[in-house]
Parts: sequence; structure tokens; C-alpha cells
Amino acid sequence: MGYYLISTTTVSEFIASMEHMHVPQKIIIPMAVMFRFFPTIGEEARSISNAMRMRRVGFSSGGFFNGESGCGKTTLTRLINGLIPNYYEGFLTGEILINGRAIHKLPLYETSKVVGSVFQNPRSQFFNVDTTSELAFACENMGLSVEEIKQRIRKTVFYFNIEILMNRSIFHLSGGEKQKIACASVSTVSPDIFVLDEPSSNLDVTAIDDLRQLIEMWKSQGKTIIIAEHRLYFMRELADRILYMKNGKIERELNNKEIKKNQFRKIFRHGA
Repeated sequence: MGYYLISTTTVSEFIASMEHMHVPQKIIIPMAVMFRFFPTIGEEARSISNAMRMRRVGFSSGGFFNGESGCGKTTLTRLINGLIPNYYEGFLTGEILINGRAIHKLPLYETSKVVGSVFQNPRSQFFNVDTTSELAFACENMGLSVEEIKQRIRKTVFYFNIEILMNRSIFHLSGGEKQKIACASVSTVSPDIFVLDEPSSNLDVTAIDDLRQLIEMWKSQGKTIIIAEHRLYFMRELADRILYMKNGKIERELNNKEIKKNQFRKIFRHGA
């Protein structure tokens, strides 16, 4: 199989270049799992040989994935929320099971009832221009009644303490406020599992603490929470497990006691 290295930074330019070379847009990479959109095509070319190799990993209460950029954290979240293979195409072997159901064989609208996702940049998941409509959007797509939607919004607004953010333009919110609306919009659906991809990356210290409190609330409700993140300090008291990833594999796993003893610091000083 041939490889193509195109110097570009946007997906649209990449597709245009492929068309010019008569290369099909749908490229199947013959490895166990290899799905990602990278900031640059060069980064993707370097990662082709480091496809994700996951033997078996399971969750009940949740997990916290950590590792260097490109290690496979985001890929793993996309396997859990069904974006792979429904949106990011490729060649997948094995199964992704949630409550005994093969998520990779379900349409996204079915998976979204069980798994809620908060992306690294919350702006990329908004479908409306005002906050109240955004909270209602997912429930509307599920076909819930107007009264049920209103009740869910009232409940979510109360628990998230975001009355002041209702009926506001999303364009006028800060980064932390956008993150709250993204989390709240997912919470209105009341999924059993929450998947967050680097949720603190664009937040300041105050907003990170607000995020920690939201995660703590979900945990108190018995939700399964899976987070891919670089920062560890704000999750020290909440994380039940930290799984350190490297080159598409889980290299090390820490339990709650090891986390509270700051054992994760050794990982970054000496590697897994």
C-alpha cells in the first residue's frame, strides 16, 4: 500500500489534493484500529505506524485516560461514543460493548441515548445560537414531549446552577460558560455514560474548578465518566482509575489509592 504525504493544515485542502492525485477519499488502513483527524496531515502520516492496539479494557464507574498527544486518548473516546466507525471511517477489528450491546453496530442516535459526549472545543458541538435552545436540542431529537423537555431543562438548570446563562447568545459566553452549556446540554438527555475529551484544555483555574464540581455531581448520581485529559491535578480526588496510554496501548493503570499517593507523577518522570 502506498503512502502520501501532503503539506497542508486543513482537511479541505487535503481532500482537494487527493482529488488532484485521483486518490479516493475513503482510505482503509489495514491495522487493528486507526481513526483520527490530526491538526496536520504530516502528524497523521507519522501516526499510521502507531495504530491503536487495544486488547481489552472495561469500565464500570469510569476511567481517566492520560498520555502524550497522539497516544490514542481521543481515538478511544470515539470508539466509546460511536463516532468510530459511524463518522470516522476505517478498518476495525474486535468489539465495543456497552451493557452487552455492540455500540459499533448501532446508529449514532441509539448510542447517544446511552453515551453523552463533551468535546475538547464545546463550540464544535453546538447546534443553536442561544443557550436554552441548545439544552433542548438533544431532547427534541429524541422526540420527547414539550412538557418533558421543559421539565428536563428546569432540572438541569437547577443542578448546574446556570440560571444566569439561560436565554443568552452562545457567542457572548466565555470559554468556561460554553463548557457548562455543553455539559448541561448532554446532561438533559440523562445518559448512563459521559465521555469528555480534554475538557479542561481551554479553561482557566476557576472554570476548571467548576468543571470538577460538575463531574463530581455526575459521579454522585452513579454515572460512568470517561475522561481523556492531560491535566491530572483537578481529578485527583475524583478519579477511580487512571490509565496511562502510549503509542495506542495502555501502558500503566493506577487505582484510587495510588492516585491519592501521587503515584502518577512517577509515570511522567520515568515513563510507564
